[in-house]
Amino acid sequence: MFDREGETAQRLGLSPTCSPYDLAVHLIRGWVLFDPHGMFPVNLDGALAFFCEWAYAKSSRLPGQKILMIDEVWKFISTQRLPAELATCLQTGCKRGLAMIFNTQLPNWCIWPSATSAARPLCSA
Repeated sequence: MFDREGETAQRLGLSPTCSPYDLAVHLIRGWVLFDPHGMFPVNLDGALAFFCEWAYAKSSRLPGQKILMIDEVWKFISTQRLPAELATCLQTGCKRGLAMIFNTQLPNWCIWPSATSAARPLCSA
């Protein structure tokens, strides 16, 4: 999970994933609650790109179903912008057992670029 504010880790009582070492250890644990501020203190867009690439690569190597969850996804997308790394996960992640969940308190702000109109129902209220 891309846990940009660390809220989910706190709510679940799990330690956040803040470093490359944590990524490896928490992957084995089964829960990766990526708090980007440890590795990307001022670059949340870069952190999301990194985490999407990482999740995609790991999903290609690990068996079974995996879920990439992004909190408040509307902060990273618009009608003019969809990060390529997120688009890759959306478009071909299912072939690697990677499902996507987006949660938001502002579903009407989830405006998908026309190239990914198939993803639009994922952001309905």
